[in-house]
Amino acid sequence: MLPSCRAPKTTRAAPGGFTLTEVLVSLAVIAVLASILIVALRGARERAQDMESLSDMRQVSIAVLDYAADNRGHLPPLFEKDNWQPRFWTSFVNPYIYGNASPGPSRYAGPIFYCSLVERHHPIGDWGMNSNIAPFSQPNYSIPMARIEASAATAMLFETASGGGTIYDASWYLNVPLAKANPTEWLANRHQGLAFVTFCDGSARQFHHQELSGQWEKMAGPDLR
Repeated sequence: MLPSCRAPKTTRAAPGGFTLTEVLVSLAVIAVLASILIVALRGARERAQDMESLSDMRQVSIAVLDYAADNRGHLPPLFEKDNWQPRFWTSFVNPYIYGNASPGPSRYAGPIFYCSLVERHHPIGDWGMNSNIAPFSQPNYSIPMARIEASAATAMLFETASGGGTIYDASWYLNVPLAKANPTEWLANRHQGLAFVTFCDGSARQFHHQELSGQWEKMAGPDLR
């Protein structure tokens, strides 16, 4: 009598279950997708911070122009000595941003003057006023807008570094004479290789930091004292 033929046994997953290999593959796919999502979210957050900084700088520049319109066309002085309590350019511009509401202590510029990527803010602000249009060496001295021949090409605000030797990450003015010796100490590079500049016509633009390093002095224009 011939032996009966039986089909070989096969291993099947239980109905509705998964094999170990399928589970591991699924976990690997999820891990890859999660890493891609994290990178995308980080990039989106950084771009949002960049655009916030550029927008804030532009709003401050518009406020400077509003101040000039109300003061016979003169830009605010970089700082003004008044007995024991000097006022800085951010103090003159504050009312055009915050109205009559005080943004804080007397030397506190207010949130719009601070870059979100700076860890140690200078109380007076992180955006550096171009000292060629607001002279550092001459307190109380304000320059008329009419003296700026090319307002669309003359920088108003730079994103500044500390200028060397300070406890802050940024500076509230760009000292052009000192920056000529070492611009990398004064020009910040916080936005994934980009740097922001606003101009005396109220426009705001972004530059690759290497490009800015070669052009910033031209953007600063002549000393108008």
